[in-house]
Amino acid sequence: MTNQDIMEMIQELKRKRASEEELTACELTILDINNIAKSQNMKLTDRDINFIKFWME
Repeated sequence: MTNQDIMEMIQELKRKRASEEELTACELTILDINNIAKSQNMKLTDRDINFIKFWME
């Protein structure tokens, strides 16, 4: 997963949240952790996302 793929995925999740579509717990967690990372001038990596998905299954 490239940085561009990650950015597109985050944007899609933000769009779903804004349009009040139902998000899974995993998707909400990814968005929340992304917001935390941004507040610390960091970015989520594919490894972070795969770790979240693994533990949320």
